[in-house]
Amino acid sequence: MAQSIPNSYQDLLVQASLFENQPVFPPLDSLLQNFGMEPKGVQVQTPLYYVLDYVNKRYLHIAPSVASILGYTNTQLLESGPGFYMNLWHPDDLAVYSNKVVPATIKFLKEKSNRTNTLYAISHNHRIKNAYGNWMVFLQRSSYIWSASGEIIGAFGFSIDITHYKESPSIVHTIEKIDTHFNPIDKEPCYKMTYHHKGALFSEREVDVLKAIYGGLSSKQIATKLKISPHTVHNHRKNLLSKSGCANSAELIRFAVNEGLL
Repeated sequence: MAQSIPNSYQDLLVQASLFENQPVFPPLDSLLQNFGMEPKGVQVQTPLYYVLDYVNKRYLHIAPSVASILGYTNTQLLESGPGFYMNLWHPDDLAVYSNKVVPATIKFLKEKSNRTNTLYAISHNHRIKNAYGNWMVFLQRSSYIWSASGEIIGAFGFSIDITHYKESPSIVHTIEKIDTHFNPIDKEPCYKMTYHHKGALFSEREVDVLKAIYGGLSSKQIATKLKISPHTVHNHRKNLLSKSGCANSAELIRFAVNEGLL
């Protein structure tokens, strides 16, 4: 039975559980080395590498470095399983990953005739709570594991702490084609999407004003178009600059374009 495009991460796991009689997973060493990692490296060194079996819903490998990153030992996470780990995610980010990132990724890959024998790296950021109750921001970079008959049966990759580099709650989702035959460092960008949590950055009215600024309207024209006072437009402009950390409208437009707001 061929896999259809899942509507969520949970759907993907349900589909994978139907393929119980699959060949043994590729050796862990070969999987992890696709990301330039020696499985028996320094234990306290980041990133956090993992291999996940979707069919049996269990981790096959979690690097010992997880203890220095999240405060949980790899034994704890191996025994607790993926469900426990996913519950550490911020619920808003988990919803975006499950309902948007996963379906979009699989739809993209299903359209590729070489998807099972080409390494595509899927990246996205998300918030996760460590053992001490503090929120961190992770960049997760992974690839799917395919069965001989073309079904997704697992994933492998790594997560790295980017807390001090990512302040916006937006989630950036990318897919890159990795050239493992000639140079595993070479990457070909294939897909990029930015997801913004509703109300995470600007209010709905602020976005209306932002789009009007992008359209070249003056404050007076914006006030007329949106049926608000020029004073209110001035306040929205002030808030847009303050929230984005921009000094002027030109910077604001560049920021909005880069963040996928326009």
